[in-house]
Amino acid sequence: MNILLVTAVAVESRQLRTALSLQETAPGQFAGEAQGHHFTLLHTGVGIVNAAYRLGQILARQPFDLGIQLGIAGSFDLELPLGTVVEITRDAFSEMGAEQPGGFMDMEAMGFAVLEKGEKRWYNWLENPTPSPCVLPKVAGITVNTVHGEATSIEAAATRWQATAETMEGAAFFYAMLREGIPFYAFRGISNHVTPRTRGNWEVALAADQAQAFVLEALHKERIG
Repeated sequence: MNILLVTAVAVESRQLRTALSLQETAPGQFAGEAQGHHFTLLHTGVGIVNAAYRLGQILARQPFDLGIQLGIAGSFDLELPLGTVVEITRDAFSEMGAEQPGGFMDMEAMGFAVLEKGEKRWYNWLENPTPSPCVLPKVAGITVNTVHGEATSIEAAATRWQATAETMEGAAFFYAMLREGIPFYAFRGISNHVTPRTRGNWEVALAADQAQAFVLEALHKERIG
């Protein structure tokens, strides 16, 4: 199986590179054979634009049987311990829409689909039709250009989207996989709670390591891949 592994930055992939003996083949791109699969690892860079561009590049050049995104995420659920690994099964482009005097108007209300395939239309929300069989919290996420760190905007986002996780790349990955018809999974380690920003409380290394350890174990036990 030809598997694409996607992270935003290097700290989210260091265990993968070692455990799967991946070698750099181009800037931010690694490849190798392990466990009967061919793995390609892509560092997209942070944010929707970087993720979309880098995924578009690689998907135009190589076919893949499975895509796996992993990395860190914030959690609106303050009861979810830092380091917990979750699977995001639906993700929203939470900032796409329009402001009006009555509040926010999403893409469906505006009448513009973000993605169309046949009769299927996706608006802000993109859903994974085949989540993994792994036993872990299955949650909804939102994808943002600006990470929430102010009380008023946090409350507005939490109320509007009712999501658990927040990332800066997730929905771009969902979009690319759905558009190309590639089965996919998205796993995230919780690095912080979405509260008024206190960067010193974040556990980035723990969250990144836990997500990678989870994916490596799932691959080893053939729960995914």
